[in-house]
Amino acid sequence: MSQTLAVANGDLDINAVGSVDIISGRDKVNQDIAEILLSNYDRSRNYGGRLQTMSVPGAGAKSIISAELQTIMSRLQAMQSQDPTITAAERISAVQSIKVGEINATDFTFQIVVQTADSGSVVLTDSVTYRSIQLSQTYPNGIQPFTVME
Repeated sequence: MSQTLAVANGDLDINAVGSVDIISGRDKVNQDIAEILLSNYDRSRNYGGRLQTMSVPGAGAKSIISAELQTIMSRLQAMQSQDPTITAAERISAVQSIKVGEINATDFTFQIVVQTADSGSVVLTDSVTYRSIQLSQTYPNGIQPFTVME
Protein backbone atom coordinates (compact mmCIF):
# COMPACT_ATOMS: atom_id res chain seq x y z
CA MET A 1 0.00 0.00 0.00
CA SER A 2 1.15 3.47 -0.87
CA GLN A 3 0.91 6.17 1.81
CA THR A 4 1.88 9.79 2.19
CA LEU A 5 1.67 12.60 4.70
CA ALA A 6 -1.57 14.57 4.60
CA VAL A 7 -1.27 18.21 3.59
CA ALA A 8 -3.82 20.91 4.41
CA ASN A 9 -3.48 24.53 3.27
CA GLY A 10 0.08 23.89 2.09
CA ASP A 11 1.32 22.48 5.39
CA LEU A 12 1.42 19.10 7.13
CA ASP A 13 -1.96 18.18 8.56
CA ILE A 14 -1.66 17.68 12.33
CA ASN A 15 -4.54 15.82 13.97
CA ALA A 16 -6.15 16.49 17.37
CA VAL A 17 -3.53 14.46 19.28
CA GLY A 18 -0.62 16.26 17.62
CA SER A 19 0.37 13.54 15.15
CA VAL A 20 0.83 13.91 11.42
CA ASP A 21 -2.02 12.32 9.47
CA ILE A 22 -1.14 9.57 6.98
CA ILE A 23 -3.38 9.13 3.94
CA SER A 24 -3.82 6.46 1.29
CA GLY A 25 -6.42 5.37 -1.26
CA ARG A 26 -8.69 8.01 -2.78
CA ASP A 27 -7.54 10.66 -0.30
CA LYS A 28 -3.99 10.13 -1.56
CA VAL A 29 -4.91 10.30 -5.25
CA ASN A 30 -6.92 13.47 -4.60
CA GLN A 31 -3.90 15.03 -2.87
CA ASP A 32 -1.55 13.80 -5.63
CA ILE A 33 -3.72 15.53 -8.26
CA ALA A 34 -3.85 18.77 -6.26
CA GLU A 35 -0.10 18.69 -5.69
CA ILE A 36 0.82 18.24 -9.35
CA LEU A 37 -1.65 20.96 -10.40
CA LEU A 38 -0.10 23.42 -7.94
CA SER A 39 3.50 22.62 -8.93
CA ASN A 40 5.31 24.61 -11.57
CA TYR A 41 6.65 22.45 -14.39
CA ASP A 42 9.98 20.81 -13.60
CA ARG A 43 11.57 19.55 -16.80
CA SER A 44 14.12 17.32 -15.02
CA ARG A 45 11.34 15.31 -13.32
CA ASN A 46 8.65 15.89 -15.99
CA TYR A 47 6.39 16.95 -13.13
CA GLY A 48 3.94 19.78 -12.60
CA GLY A 49 2.40 22.15 -15.08
CA ARG A 50 2.24 25.65 -16.42
CA LEU A 51 -1.15 26.71 -15.06
CA GLN A 52 0.36 29.40 -12.83
CA THR A 53 2.80 30.76 -15.40
CA MET A 54 1.09 30.62 -18.77
CA SER A 55 -0.55 33.59 -20.43
CA VAL A 56 -3.84 32.74 -22.09
CA PRO A 57 -5.55 34.64 -24.89
CA GLY A 58 -9.22 35.51 -24.45
CA ALA A 59 -10.86 33.51 -27.23
CA GLY A 60 -8.91 30.27 -26.87
CA ALA A 61 -8.35 30.33 -23.12
CA LYS A 62 -10.68 27.47 -22.19
CA SER A 63 -9.17 25.08 -24.74
CA ILE A 64 -5.60 26.04 -23.73
CA ILE A 65 -6.36 25.44 -20.04
CA SER A 66 -8.10 22.15 -20.84
CA ALA A 67 -5.12 20.95 -22.90
CA GLU A 68 -2.69 21.87 -20.08
CA LEU A 69 -4.83 20.01 -17.52
CA GLN A 70 -4.82 16.93 -19.79
CA THR A 71 -1.03 17.15 -20.13
CA ILE A 72 -0.62 17.41 -16.35
CA MET A 73 -2.87 14.40 -15.77
CA SER A 74 -0.89 12.38 -18.33
CA ARG A 75 2.31 13.23 -16.43
CA LEU A 76 0.73 12.01 -13.19
CA GLN A 77 -0.39 8.76 -14.81
CA ALA A 78 3.11 8.20 -16.19
CA MET A 79 4.60 8.73 -12.72
CA GLN A 80 2.08 6.34 -11.20
CA SER A 81 2.98 3.64 -13.72
CA GLN A 82 6.56 3.69 -12.34
CA ASP A 83 5.47 3.28 -8.68
CA PRO A 84 5.43 -0.39 -7.61
CA THR A 85 3.74 0.40 -4.27
CA ILE A 86 0.67 2.18 -5.64
CA THR A 87 -2.68 0.48 -5.06
CA ALA A 88 -5.65 0.12 -7.40
CA ALA A 89 -7.53 2.73 -5.33
CA GLU A 90 -4.73 5.22 -6.02
CA ARG A 91 -3.86 4.45 -9.65
CA ILE A 92 -5.64 6.63 -12.21
CA SER A 93 -6.86 4.34 -14.98
CA ALA A 94 -8.63 7.05 -16.97
CA VAL A 95 -9.34 10.74 -17.03
CA GLN A 96 -13.10 10.64 -17.53
CA SER A 97 -13.61 14.34 -18.10
CA ILE A 98 -12.03 17.76 -17.88
CA LYS A 99 -14.42 20.70 -17.94
CA VAL A 100 -13.32 24.33 -17.97
CA GLY A 101 -15.72 27.18 -17.31
CA GLU A 102 -15.14 30.88 -17.81
CA ILE A 103 -16.16 33.24 -15.00
CA ASN A 104 -14.76 36.29 -16.80
CA ALA A 105 -11.80 37.12 -19.07
CA THR A 106 -9.19 36.20 -16.42
CA ASP A 107 -10.95 33.77 -14.05
CA PHE A 108 -11.70 30.16 -14.92
CA THR A 109 -13.03 27.16 -13.03
CA PHE A 110 -12.24 23.57 -13.85
CA GLN A 111 -13.38 20.12 -12.86
CA ILE A 112 -11.38 16.94 -13.36
CA VAL A 113 -13.03 13.54 -12.98
CA VAL A 114 -10.75 10.51 -12.91
CA GLN A 115 -11.45 6.81 -12.61
CA THR A 116 -9.16 4.72 -10.45
CA ALA A 117 -8.09 1.17 -11.29
CA ASP A 118 -10.54 -0.23 -8.72
CA SER A 119 -13.42 1.50 -10.58
CA GLY A 120 -13.73 4.30 -8.05
CA SER A 121 -13.78 7.92 -9.04
CA VAL A 122 -12.27 11.15 -7.78
CA VAL A 123 -13.64 14.59 -8.60
CA LEU A 124 -11.48 17.67 -8.17
CA THR A 125 -12.87 21.17 -8.71
CA ASP A 126 -10.77 24.32 -8.53
CA SER A 127 -10.17 27.64 -10.24
CA VAL A 128 -7.35 29.60 -11.78
CA THR A 129 -6.90 33.35 -12.23
CA TYR A 130 -4.66 34.96 -14.83
CA ARG A 131 -3.34 38.48 -14.61
CA SER A 132 -1.80 40.40 -17.47
CA ILE A 133 1.97 40.40 -17.55
CA GLN A 134 3.50 43.77 -16.73
CA LEU A 135 6.92 44.25 -18.28
CA SER A 136 7.37 47.83 -17.16
CA GLN A 137 9.39 48.78 -14.12
CA THR A 138 8.23 51.21 -11.48
CA TYR A 139 10.73 53.73 -10.13
CA PRO A 140 10.43 55.44 -6.72
CA ASN A 141 9.55 59.14 -6.67
CA GLY A 142 12.48 61.36 -7.63
CA ILE A 143 14.42 58.60 -9.41
CA GLN A 144 14.44 58.60 -13.18
CA PRO A 145 15.31 55.66 -15.38
CA PHE A 146 18.79 55.97 -16.87
CA THR A 147 19.33 56.41 -20.57
CA VAL A 148 22.27 55.25 -22.60
CA MET A 149 24.20 58.15 -24.07
CA GLU A 150 26.26 57.65 -27.15
